[in-house]
Amino acid sequence: MNSKRKPLTLIINEKLIKDPSVDPEQTVLSYLRDNLRLTGSKLACGEGGCGACTVMVSALAKSKNEIKHYSINSCITPILSLHGLAVTTVEGIGNLKGGVHPVQERIAKAHGVQCGYCTPGFVMSMYTLLKNVPQPEKKQVEEAFHGNICRCTGYRSILSGCYTFCKNNKTVDIEELSLGDGSNLYCKKSFDASDWKNYKTCNGETIPLKSLKIDEEFQHEKKGKCWIRAESIQHLTTLKFNHPEAPLIAGSTELSVEKLTKKEEKSAILIHVPHYLDNTIEQDGNCMIVGCSTTLTDLEDYVKNHDRDFNTFEAIEECLKYFGSNQIRNVATVSGNVYTSSPISDLIPILVATKSSVILKSKFAERKVYINEDFFTGYRKNVIEDIEIISKFIIPMTLEKNEYIRFYKQAKRKYDDISIINACFYVKLTNDQTIEDIRIVYGGISFRVVEATQTSEKLIGLKWNKKMSETATCNLIKELFITKGSPGGEETYRNNLLLSLYFKFYLDVCQKLDGFKHENSVQTISGIQLFDAIPGENTIGKSLSIPAALKHTTGESDFICDMPKFENELIIYPIICPIACAKFNLKNREEILRMEGVIDIWDWKVFYDCWKWKSVSYYVSSIIALIATDETIYAGQPIYFVIATDLAMAEKAGILMEIEYNRVETPLLTVDDAIAANSFHKSKAYPSIELGDVEEEFKRSDEVLVGEVNVGKQEHFYMETQSALAVPRDGDALDVYSSTQNVGGDHRYIASILDKPQHLINVICKRCGGGFGGKENQAITTSIPASLVAEKFKRPTRYIMNRQIDMQVTGGRNPMKAKYKVAFSKSGTIKALEVTIYMNSGYSMECGYDVGIKCVKSVGGGYRIPHMSVNVKFCKTNIVSNTAFRGFGTPQAAIITESIIENIAHKLQLGSDHIREINMLKDGEPTKLCGHASLTSMQNDSLGKCWREMMKLYKVEERKSSIIQFNKENRWKKRGIASTVVEHYIGFNKGCLMQGNALVNIYRDGSIYLSFSGVEMGQGLNAKMQQVASSALNVEYDRIYIPDTSSYCTPNSTITAASCGTDVNGFAVLDACQKLNRRLNGVREKFPNASWEEIVSGE
Repeated sequence: MNSKRKPLTLIINEKLIKDPSVDPEQTVLSYLRDNLRLTGSKLACGEGGCGACTVMVSALAKSKNEIKHYSINSCITPILSLHGLAVTTVEGIGNLKGGVHPVQERIAKAHGVQCGYCTPGFVMSMYTLLKNVPQPEKKQVEEAFHGNICRCTGYRSILSGCYTFCKNNKTVDIEELSLGDGSNLYCKKSFDASDWKNYKTCNGETIPLKSLKIDEEFQHEKKGKCWIRAESIQHLTTLKFNHPEAPLIAGSTELSVEKLTKKEEKSAILIHVPHYLDNTIEQDGNCMIVGCSTTLTDLEDYVKNHDRDFNTFEAIEECLKYFGSNQIRNVATVSGNVYTSSPISDLIPILVATKSSVILKSKFAERKVYINEDFFTGYRKNVIEDIEIISKFIIPMTLEKNEYIRFYKQAKRKYDDISIINACFYVKLTNDQTIEDIRIVYGGISFRVVEATQTSEKLIGLKWNKKMSETATCNLIKELFITKGSPGGEETYRNNLLLSLYFKFYLDVCQKLDGFKHENSVQTISGIQLFDAIPGENTIGKSLSIPAALKHTTGESDFICDMPKFENELIIYPIICPIACAKFNLKNREEILRMEGVIDIWDWKVFYDCWKWKSVSYYVSSIIALIATDETIYAGQPIYFVIATDLAMAEKAGILMEIEYNRVETPLLTVDDAIAANSFHKSKAYPSIELGDVEEEFKRSDEVLVGEVNVGKQEHFYMETQSALAVPRDGDALDVYSSTQNVGGDHRYIASILDKPQHLINVICKRCGGGFGGKENQAITTSIPASLVAEKFKRPTRYIMNRQIDMQVTGGRNPMKAKYKVAFSKSGTIKALEVTIYMNSGYSMECGYDVGIKCVKSVGGGYRIPHMSVNVKFCKTNIVSNTAFRGFGTPQAAIITESIIENIAHKLQLGSDHIREINMLKDGEPTKLCGHASLTSMQNDSLGKCWREMMKLYKVEERKSSIIQFNKENRWKKRGIASTVVEHYIGFNKGCLMQGNALVNIYRDGSIYLSFSGVEMGQGLNAKMQQVASSALNVEYDRIYIPDTSSYCTPNSTITAASCGTDVNGFAVLDACQKLNRRLNGVREKFPNASWEEIVSGE
């Protein structure tokens, strides 16, 4: 085996790489970041779902002798699979020193950058598109981004920048249209593209791919793992015969995601099936013959070039449109989809419905097997023998006029998501519309894809009409009913989907029979942004890109994960418990400690009395657990910390741990569970609102309505996960780099737990890759363990949660159940409202008390309700403590309030906007807010003016009329429109938190150093502070440098949150600049014509 070993050879950013020693399990992303220090591509989800890791691969197509470019998710692609290919990363297309690429420039200058963590992925998706289509359509731009997630921008600005590459970009966009009411009020674009680089003049990138040989035999071995690339079908069958246990790797879109969840020892041999092995697609009579290494993109391109009206081609195209993303489809194969035999596979239902078959080939034999229910022998198991491979697919095509086949899918998001339920339906009708043959196939309702054969038998011979449809639905629910407790949950919802997807097929066929042309078009995305353009040189109010925008687009911005690794650095990897209320025991501790690279395993005893810290919530005695004691509180709670020298070794140790769990009691998970068990957090006070006499008003009211509103949980999904790096310094000091919204809070907690004076701890946050409230209090879950380990071992320690762990260890938006009683007149005037809110706080209160205060104050917000009683109860459950989230209780309150409004309108058969308007706060009427008079009462009819302006500018009434008409004319497709009122106040409940501090240093060359207490996390805070300082000091914007937020430079800082970061820090910066101006006034008066440099130089 060693005699055939060859170095990995590929081109990365136009440079030839030859590496003789590569771990066969290493991903492209890991190789780029850890081996080559190309950290522009980011790890965000680790499973090919977000696109932050996107890079471009270029391959020499053997058949056409031309270079093919395609995007991939580098986080799940094995680096050895790219032997003989070329990789281009965000660093390879442009940088600040050598010049940026037009894609980088346009995304940055169109304000398509906020926190910047996802930006390199968007850049590379667009760059790849332009390499293949230099002047794309707008629709192609949007499709290129289906595999990319941005948590900050809302995508409009990214698309606006990238649309400038489109050949039809000269057409009028919605942002350039007047409102059509004669006002000449136009939306203003927030950028001027006139001086941007021309893409054509910059498209000189070359990839010397032809110097590589992609068809040579390749084998590579390291750490007991051997990677072998198959060079022919015969070679592949021989490899599989010699190594039947070895997995076949093509796109690795499934195996890479599952590798951390499998406890069993994986095979020492990894067999690579390269794309070029057999990616042929041919037509043989009425069948399509598909080669074993054909990718989903190959198949998609083929079917798009054929007639697709209600035939197999259209079903496949519809399936692949929503199958993963471009990055996934570019490498995932048809064979891989069948090999894994997932019950929610999108492609398998089509193969079953079309009676497709596979040619299974071994070294000495070949057989044809139909893909049907018998093909699947269990969950993710099939009839393929260990020594067999899939050689070909034979897919029959529906070509006759009276044959109809369609594919449908329901998922939580439209693109790049797994199915909840999918289905493929086939029917063949006679000339009189009698069913001659029908097949109904579902995925997502059993351990395998299933066909409703009993229902189909009963439908054959029936006319295609309403009566037949009723027969079908009755039989389907009997045959395929999903019982309570079935894997996947959501049984009622999935049963409804089961029938809904069938009914959709029935309607589509009916429309086709009636001559209705099926349309499946998607409108291009557009949006509107209104802002005031302030004339003059003053930077305040200007639409300026954030200072680091170009650094983000070039991948040069460093996050904690990008900081260079120290030679003696330690890594923390948490082991989380999958069971709440359970005792646990690590049975092979000593064995794990003997593993290479494992330094120690910590449990709660190591933390002594530091395993918990007091909650920041007022009035409530509550704790937050860093690690479980001898019994877990919630599923997902850390129970051990593996301390190692390498992340891969720490993860391997976690996989090999043998942990015994024993549940000791049934956990409480929901609000209803807590109510039934009377499980509530105790508090010295509870947030409430009491106005007027609610009970008396209920007695004399015309109408009374009782109901409840449920608001679910929401995850933050900040792109940069919870991250920290603690570095011991001279003099027993410690620098802690933390991705946090709360530098001051981290600082205090770390110093307290380490029992050190605060002047020995410096907490630093250069930038935060998104927060949304999730890093106000829970960033300490990484910074404290990192600090403790660094303190004990006196070694730099990095703790970065992966996405799966982050979403289990940290909380989200508080789920709530509101039980209400509302009194109102027959005209719709609200007289009294009584609401009890049950808030799922989790196992501790965390900042739940403050969320409760804001929620209570926001219920009924914007409306005059003279009699109100609103209170909240904090449910104590066995889930992770929920935490701050953008809006901080107001979104839940708004949903509760607007649901009540809608229910009143429904009861009275009146328009909901009418109910809103007659109850809306008028001038002088009190709000439920506190503080200045402008908050405690409505002034200048501001809410009414805002409402009327909205109704007029956006022609809400006209839209309603057109929607009503559309809904009358369309039985099944419906449209709607909603207008809501939200009363939201910014800032904190305590005045002491409403303060900021700033340090401004002016150097003698005229440059300025600015540090302040706020954290830049994508909201543009640094840009705003530069604008304030630039205006206050009357200097150029780019003279000012903001390094980071540091507890040494700006001590005792408050949380950057509550929509007040600009206000509190802006006034701090302004105050500092005004003090400096007073010191400089004497020089200015003495030398009125002096330049800024002359004023500050002292010469």
